[in-house]
Amino acid sequence: MAVSRRSRPVLLLVAILALVAGLLAASPAEAATGSITGRVLAKPTGGTATVFGSNGASVSLYRATEPGSFVGDYVGNYRTGSTGRFTASSLADGYYTLRATDDRQVADTTRLTSEYYDNGWSPYGTTQVRILNGNAVTVRDIVLERAGRFAGTVRNAAGQPIPNASVTVSPSDGAGGYGFQADAQGRYDSSQHDLTDDLFPKTYSVSISADSGIGQPVYEGKTVPVTIAADQTTALDVVLTRRSTRTFAVKNANGTAAANAAVGLWIRRDGVWGPAQYGPICTDAQGRFRLTQSGDTAYKAFFNPATATACGQGTSQTPSPAGTVGEYWKDAYALEDAAVIDFAGAQSDLTYPVTLGSQPTITKGAVTVTGTPEVGRTLTANPGTWGPSGVTLSYQWSAGGTAIAGATGSTLALTSELVGKSVSVRVTGRLTGSPSVDQEAYAGQPVAPRITAVKPTVSGTTTAGSTLTAKSGVWGPSGVTLAYRWLANGVAISGATAKTFVLTNAQAGKTISFKVTGSRSGSTSVSSTSLSTAAVRGVLTARKPTITGTAQRGKVLTANVLTWTPSPVTLRYQWLRDGVAITGATGRTHTLTSGSVGKRITVRVTGSKTSYITRSSTSGATAVVKS
Repeated sequence: MAVSRRSRPVLLLVAILALVAGLLAASPAEAATGSITGRVLAKPTGGTATVFGSNGASVSLYRATEPGSFVGDYVGNYRTGSTGRFTASSLADGYYTLRATDDRQVADTTRLTSEYYDNGWSPYGTTQVRILNGNAVTVRDIVLERAGRFAGTVRNAAGQPIPNASVTVSPSDGAGGYGFQADAQGRYDSSQHDLTDDLFPKTYSVSISADSGIGQPVYEGKTVPVTIAADQTTALDVVLTRRSTRTFAVKNANGTAAANAAVGLWIRRDGVWGPAQYGPICTDAQGRFRLTQSGDTAYKAFFNPATATACGQGTSQTPSPAGTVGEYWKDAYALEDAAVIDFAGAQSDLTYPVTLGSQPTITKGAVTVTGTPEVGRTLTANPGTWGPSGVTLSYQWSAGGTAIAGATGSTLALTSELVGKSVSVRVTGRLTGSPSVDQEAYAGQPVAPRITAVKPTVSGTTTAGSTLTAKSGVWGPSGVTLAYRWLANGVAISGATAKTFVLTNAQAGKTISFKVTGSRSGSTSVSSTSLSTAAVRGVLTARKPTITGTAQRGKVLTANVLTWTPSPVTLRYQWLRDGVAITGATGRTHTLTSGSVGKRITVRVTGSKTSYITRSSTSGATAVVKS
């Protein structure tokens, strides 16, 4: 925020305390090696810019971690040297706002006004200096000048002063700024107010408006550019045009005010009525509600009874009497019958009385909307019980407050055009000889898009120890979160929630599939499962057999085998002579014959199990068989 000369000592003390606290809390791991240097020059009225003497000016630094942040944390104050130069060193990376100040011990009549870097009057939208990777930055000269001011009178079209008009000064149109009020005679002077007494030479945006509350005139605001010159007063006399108003004085049937009661407001846009996009909208403590002309905008209004809780305030109050019901202006209970509030013709301020009464002839039901608000689904209006007998009901669906053309049935099929919009239905009851009554209900949340699923695919070898990889495909719309699950024979595998899966013997004999579930806020979750793989083949853990016995004709050799896993595993034996199968030698033992003399004997054990890959293991060879 801009700071007046009178406020600077307090700010300086706060800034020093903040700096000390920041230094104490800083982590040693944070490198602060950047620097900012530049010059502050003095430009007296009618003169040229020259350097300040030693300690003639200073620059305050504020650091933010994000660009555009409002000022930021105070870093320090750096005084100029004899050449007008200042240097701020040991700066951490960040975005810095610079504010230069004339520190000379001189009279206010010669003191120069403060300025933010790059000709900035306020921190709103001022140019920041970035320190990145501890770099050194040299900034352009900051030239301080004498302040100027603007002054004038705010009047209406009849030339009468407008008391207490609001005046706001901004560095540019649309930027943030500071304001003050004109006096009771409509007069003002920017130099007489704390935050606008330091306007250095440049063009500013000045906005002037007047709105003194219900019962007082309202004027169209005006924004104009004002150019300030050093040590001069720019005259700015402004004439504001009066705006028309429509005030409603809302009372209960017993004559008491319907104070702090909610007001429903509809605006006609392109010929269609829709709710006003702001709130809360309430009567005041006297039960009054005012509309002010805004171009050719037309309105319809619904006035609710006062409740025990004040509208927009949350404080307790006296409610309207029991049995009091709300009504549309004028004396209507359905939007279609409500009178249009407009501002046609010459400027005028009109006040209308509104008296809330008891329930009309038609009693409305508790209207609800059921169904999921999602594209492709259907919402249903449930009207509840209306009375008396003979009441006919009609429906009108709306999206985002705008009536949907042709949507006049008790159901509504949701299409993609409605995504992101809140859907409501207005049920209107009609009975010959009685005023119509309506009731509106909402679907609960905006219409969500329907998730479009893609069938995933799985690749890889279906053998224990191998890795399967899944591809989920591209799902829609944006914002969909995908969750994964591997299945064995259709049953979820515990912990298998990644896009890859390493098969184990636990899946032997089972087919594998991959399930993707898409979820999105407001949308119904959708799942899609891949085609199943071939059955997984398990892998046996084989054990190398050994042979015991004497390698001599007539002796018996025995194959010794440790347990194969996973058990049970069926084992078959085949004895070999110099690597050639011996016919009929398929038992666990083998008696050596003369045909084996001079040769070496081995045994091959083959394990098999359903859904597993058959494996074989061969022993080491015996010594040469002797005769």
